[in-house]
Amino acid sequence: MSGSEYKFPAFDDLPKIEGMPQGSIWGFYDKDGKKDEVGAINLLTPAVVQAASKEISTGEHVQLYWPLHNVQFPGFSRKEFHQKKINFSDFTDWAAMDDEVYINTQSGSQWDSLKHFAHQSSKKYYNGLTHEEATHSDRNGTHNWCERGGIVGRGVLCDWARWYEETKGEKAPLAVSRHEIPIDEIEETLKWQGTTLKQGDILMIRSGYVRWHDNANEADRKSGTRDNSVALESRLMRSRLDGSTISISQLLLGIRWHSRRGRRSSRMDGVSMNGFLYTGECRSGRCGTLRS
Repeated sequence: MSGSEYKFPAFDDLPKIEGMPQGSIWGFYDKDGKKDEVGAINLLTPAVVQAASKEISTGEHVQLYWPLHNVQFPGFSRKEFHQKKINFSDFTDWAAMDDEVYINTQSGSQWDSLKHFAHQSSKKYYNGLTHEEATHSDRNGTHNWCERGGIVGRGVLCDWARWYEETKGEKAPLAVSRHEIPIDEIEETLKWQGTTLKQGDILMIRSGYVRWHDNANEADRKSGTRDNSVALESRLMRSRLDGSTISISQLLLGIRWHSRRGRRSSRMDGVSMNGFLYTGECRSGRCGTLRS
């Protein structure tokens, strides 16, 4: 690390990690013999956060989380959100309310933990955590982000859906269609917005998925989410990664782009950030999580 920024080797110069595809930086953030458990959250240094605060101009703020009941029809056999309201006056003289909530943390807006989806051929998660260890330890859990002070930084919106519609003069591709957003369109959107990325930015790509979900009727929502995931799951089992959801094209190119642009955390209003172009990506294990 030099000054307020980390210095990363070029993508092709990153040290080889045995059994991992090129581009893994497992071990890069390790310190004093202790394995890192927060990944790219390390980029949110005090200097980065302080610099971000200086860009505040109006003081307006927005909620990035979706309501807890969305998506309405979770995929991959996940249970739906459930809230139980407890009225204390039913069993006491008090006028008071409690809530009990059930939620599958993968069913709505969230950041995947670094132990959510493994590198499939090795069954290892970020920084070498084995699946066996992951099942009975807290390593790589999201609590590490909280204990570090939470996720605070410079949020950058890349409004691809708006760019697409205003520059092409037509509606953006349906969010539950098989459409892959080329990396050069992300670059074009940022340029069109007049946005310059910095190391440590939290990049948020708007694909139009939330708009689709909010405006769709229940039948279309179910077809585009739960039913769509059943079809995707079936194809995944056959190693045919051609699920119908909008995503960023060419996983490896996307990783190289992040590496070239200084690295950051990226999020998207969709089911999956990355698109997979050929079955070899999964068979080689590349469809697993190589988060940094």
